[in-house]
Amino acid sequence: MWSRHISVQRTSCWMISALTGAGRGTYRQVPKTFEKDTCAWYPDQTTSHLWKRSPGKDHTSGSGYFMSNNPTRNPDPSSTARLISYPQPAGTMCVSFWYRIYGSNIGSLRFLTKSSGEPETVVWMRHGTQGNEWRFADLTFTTDAPLQVIFEAVGGRDGDIAIDDLVVFNSPFPPEGFCDFEMEYHGWPNRSTIKSRRRKLEWDSSSPGGPFSSTGNHITTPSPSPAATPPACPMDCNFEQGLCNWVQKTDEAFDWVRSQGLQVNRPWNGPRYDHTVGNDQGYYMVVNMSGSVDGETAVLSVPVKVKAREFCVGFWYYMLGPSVSSLDLIRQKGSRHAMWTRQGSQDSGWMNAQVTLRKEDTWEVQFSASRKTSGSGFIAIDDVTFKEGACKDLNPCGFENTWCEFTVASGGYGFWARMANVMDHTFRTEKGFYLTVLIMDPKQTSVAQLFSPELSASTGMCVRFWYRLPVGSTESLSAHVLWSGEQGPALWQRSGAPSTGWEVAELTVSAPNSFKVVFRAEHAPGSVSTVQIDDVSIRAGPCSPVGSCDFESGQCTWVNEAQPDGHDWVQADGRFQGPATDHTTQTAEGRFLLSPAQSQNQSNRAVVVSEWIQFKIKSTCLNVWYYIHGRNSGTLRLFARSGPTEQELLFQTQSGQSNWTLFSGAVQKSEPFQVLVEAESSDSGFIAVDDIIMTPGLCPDSSTDRGFLGCSFENGTCEWEDISVGQFTWQRDRNGTATKNTGPSVDHTLGTELGWYMLVESSRGDVNDFAKLQSPFMKQASAECLLEFYYHMNGKGIGELRVLLQEGSRTTPLWWRSGDQGDAWRRGEVKVGRTPQVFSLFFQATRTSSQLGDIAIDDILFLNCIGPGEQQIQTDEIIISDIINEDPIHVWLAVVLSLLLVAVIVIVSFLFQQKCSIPVTEEAPRSWTPVPVELSETQV
Repeated sequence: MWSRHISVQRTSCWMISALTGAGRGTYRQVPKTFEKDTCAWYPDQTTSHLWKRSPGKDHTSGSGYFMSNNPTRNPDPSSTARLISYPQPAGTMCVSFWYRIYGSNIGSLRFLTKSSGEPETVVWMRHGTQGNEWRFADLTFTTDAPLQVIFEAVGGRDGDIAIDDLVVFNSPFPPEGFCDFEMEYHGWPNRSTIKSRRRKLEWDSSSPGGPFSSTGNHITTPSPSPAATPPACPMDCNFEQGLCNWVQKTDEAFDWVRSQGLQVNRPWNGPRYDHTVGNDQGYYMVVNMSGSVDGETAVLSVPVKVKAREFCVGFWYYMLGPSVSSLDLIRQKGSRHAMWTRQGSQDSGWMNAQVTLRKEDTWEVQFSASRKTSGSGFIAIDDVTFKEGACKDLNPCGFENTWCEFTVASGGYGFWARMANVMDHTFRTEKGFYLTVLIMDPKQTSVAQLFSPELSASTGMCVRFWYRLPVGSTESLSAHVLWSGEQGPALWQRSGAPSTGWEVAELTVSAPNSFKVVFRAEHAPGSVSTVQIDDVSIRAGPCSPVGSCDFESGQCTWVNEAQPDGHDWVQADGRFQGPATDHTTQTAEGRFLLSPAQSQNQSNRAVVVSEWIQFKIKSTCLNVWYYIHGRNSGTLRLFARSGPTEQELLFQTQSGQSNWTLFSGAVQKSEPFQVLVEAESSDSGFIAVDDIIMTPGLCPDSSTDRGFLGCSFENGTCEWEDISVGQFTWQRDRNGTATKNTGPSVDHTLGTELGWYMLVESSRGDVNDFAKLQSPFMKQASAECLLEFYYHMNGKGIGELRVLLQEGSRTTPLWWRSGDQGDAWRRGEVKVGRTPQVFSLFFQATRTSSQLGDIAIDDILFLNCIGPGEQQIQTDEIIISDIINEDPIHVWLAVVLSLLLVAVIVIVSFLFQQKCSIPVTEEAPRSWTPVPVELSETQV
């Protein structure tokens, strides 16, 4: 059995897949009707009447929603209502729909088309009553320019005009071999009359002829020959047994090499494991980046042998190294076209990609890898597959074939549309799709909203997306949460400085009930350029804190910025040419970013840049752990960038102590900014960075000798600090709150109204705001370390209370409660466990839409956190560590100086006692004066 995918534009209210062929098959429909919204159609707000989404006897299910215009609600018989599609691409298209025009004095329904700058054209029209039933119409036409299609209802005095199940194909109707048997038979002979055209028809596989059945009524296809079991696709290959049907292009400069992890004896010679079996004995195809001529290529190709009009090429790729060139997926039919491309070092691991190709455009599929003389690293591919039909969008959704169940809101003079012809982020070519905002009138202020699929209630999910703001744009883009009918404040926002290319952002979202994520684009008059979005992903668990990363699972939101003939920061571990261990885990398996030594013919500059940072306060604390090996390894610089030409140097060093060293400093910026980490490497040594952490506010004292400080809050906050952003904050309070039926009336310590506690008041802030109370920094918690505290969560609108542990840039939830817990103090206990690194704890409270949601905590206590023989104060340890990490000559010099100092003290003490010895009798005390002692420089 083979399948064919019928491409449907997002303006369609159905998504249709047809399975046809010589053998048995199944025809299915997946409706996208007006059951939930108006799809991507919007009413013309300038007309005297509006189309309405109405419940009733629809066409889709017989009891659902459709679009209607009821003239009896409008006294003007000439009033019109217009329903308009978003612009459709040029070419041949088919529009199909079901309509109902019924009433004794009803008007007309017209179908019109309109291209930019051209008058409207009436393509189809029906006037007067057509009976109280749904009727079908389909229209096929060709256009050489993008156009919009319009349904116009002219009222009358009595009756109803309705439409349902709109479909827009980007090909003539019907596509070859396609029939859904709801409109007409399209050449398929029938054996008996079908009374209902709305019935779902399934292929009955009980007989070789394959008759369809629908409660006794049959339609029979011409008898096909029995279908044979299809062989495995001849183009698939995992390279375990060879190259399969793939061949090397002999006219290229060099070849792909079939290799395995066992053959990798140096960093960046190839992956240590393949993707198929996941060990060092599995095979893959690889090319090394060091070439003899700049721009030379290796090409691996296979002829295309598929029956379907469309097919999906899937593969896994691995690109790593300081100077990696490009990997292209190419389709060839006479000329060659790069459909997908990647350049530079990627995350350290196998990554998946898939591309939809059309048979009519493709005779041959190729993988082309290029390299240069100064290259360093590798490109590898594995597990190539071919599947008939278009690819299914993955997570992240690149919008290449569908909208991934995202929906749009109509109105506001702007709307989201799926577009191509400009480099997208998924494919990095002009063949890929993305979402952008189309403006109906550039002179008007416009708003366009994009809604994610509905998400389940969660305490934290991470939304990651790529976006682009054009140069000179007046656009702004923000992200919100929509739940219980309320759209919350912006959790993330970007405006002002234009994008230098595709930029990444992440935000953590949560809600106690099911919710949606909303992307809101606002456009001010004066520009025709608009914002773009691509590769949206949603994963369980919170994101890394803004701008922070420990590089254990990738580069978070830090991206290599291409430099002229530069090299990349590489995600590495202790087995590479860098530090023996990372800073986060202190193990050889832990990861960090590395800029290795560069030879004289290689560029020595690498830059990695953060996402845009925009806290609500001016000060941002930046912590970066760095490692410079030796004194001649180059220079490390940190910059804050507010615009293309606005760049401030924050830190610069060439000193290398061959250990992990902390930089901690404040960035004073009221406007959005990015942090740049630049390595200027030499021909020896290396530079590495790890555990980049950004927090709002000034940097705290970097010492960690404050120990494990609990607090009853009777005499202050004991160095526990509120680091909330906005009005929803932790405050020291007592004697209840102004809002009735929520919050404690007494504290836990004293049990009276005079006792103190920490409280968040839900009457402040906005929906989904959260407040954070941070502990002092601590270090070396024992395996038995426990945190004990008391909490009070009373009220019908209680949100959530969480305890979080932050170690470096990693945040781990340890405990949480949500909802009303009653009017009582309750004990909470959290096992902190063995934590060797510097860490802090947070109490995080979340606000709901209700003001009956005050949350309080009291009597924080640490138990068994200091192990036997461990010191609470770390001063001596720090001094010893500093001495040990110095060169040996420095150690001996320190010892000699210490001995000399002891000798001087002994001599001074002895001379002082000799000079100042005065006898004293019991009869009468005498006054005496100390004799000053003068020491020569020689004696000292």
